[in-house]
Amino acid sequence: MKRLIIIFIVLLAAVLLGLAIHADSGYVLITYKHFSIETTLWVMVIAILVLFTLLCLLLKILRGVTSVNRRIGIWSKERSARKARKMTNRGLCDWAEGKWGQAEKRLIKAAKHSEIPLVNYLIAARAAQGKGEYDKRDNYLRMAHNATTGAEKAAVALTQAQLQLSAGQLESALATLNHLKRVVPNHTFVMRLLQQVYVELQDWQNLQELLPEIRRYKALKPMQLLKLERKLYQELLKQEHSFDALTEMWRKISAELQNDNELLASYCQALNQSQGNELAVKILKNALKKSWDSRLIELYGLIHSADISKQITTAEVWLKIHPDDADLLLALGRLYKKQQLWNRAEQHLKACVALRNNPAAYCELGQVMETLSNKSAALDYYRQGLSQKN
Repeated sequence: MKRLIIIFIVLLAAVLLGLAIHADSGYVLITYKHFSIETTLWVMVIAILVLFTLLCLLLKILRGVTSVNRRIGIWSKERSARKARKMTNRGLCDWAEGKWGQAEKRLIKAAKHSEIPLVNYLIAARAAQGKGEYDKRDNYLRMAHNATTGAEKAAVALTQAQLQLSAGQLESALATLNHLKRVVPNHTFVMRLLQQVYVELQDWQNLQELLPEIRRYKALKPMQLLKLERKLYQELLKQEHSFDALTEMWRKISAELQNDNELLASYCQALNQSQGNELAVKILKNALKKSWDSRLIELYGLIHSADISKQITTAEVWLKIHPDDADLLLALGRLYKKQQLWNRAEQHLKACVALRNNPAAYCELGQVMETLSNKSAALDYYRQGLSQKN
């Protein structure tokens, strides 16, 4: 029904238009310089409508062509991205398998069309390092830096520091990490790498300055931190030869570390070398009351106080409690040897090697036999000591 009404209206409009044209066709004159166009009004209207229709059709065709080109561009871009992803995956597999050359080639080729070129450049840098080509590695890192913005630049610098560190380029790694520490001062991974570089460079002073930050931001696990602090203070104790400076340093060390037998042994050794042997012996006695430790026992026999007899008496009391302790027997043998009580020294040293083949005990026995003019026995003990070392 609606369609019939529309048809009727269109026919009616056509009839009315025809009557209007027949009644008065109108007149249109267009002139421009020497050109002129004469026509009726209705012909001009129809011509304009035809031209408008043709223009609309042309615009539609142009939009269609543009849409096709755009779709072709999108398809081409997606195709390149798919190829880049596939090549990147193959490059990553090559890198994982240690095929540095193939990995580098594929990753760099895919980087141009990769959605995340940063990954391509960073892994290519690692592949170049695997081949020992550090200049190419640094070039890829620069490309990675240029392909990133903001926080990602720190990731590039961290990778650079790791690669420099693994390549043994400690000074370069230190410079990179110091720059990073200024950019991201509280970054725990930067702290971990920095402490590693300081240890490798044996830069104990700077490591000591970094230690409070490592502790504050928990950059290391508790056991790792304890191990690092022990190593740091062991090295600092070795470098210090002043008795007053040593005792001052020890006071600043945490109670937990003061109870660490390994560090305690290092402190006593340092005291012994700085005329602090009396304090060292006292510390060792107190420590051994709390914890029986072979390192402290051996050190007790090497550090000699002004009253060695008192040291011997204390050690003999310990021997009643620990009669089969080879380290204690060695310590007593050394103390008796220092007192020139050769027979007692020989007795304890022989008891030591009977329990455990100890190169140091054989050497001490050799010296005792040499003093007693028993050269053949001395040579035999020296020989046994050397065989144990080998």
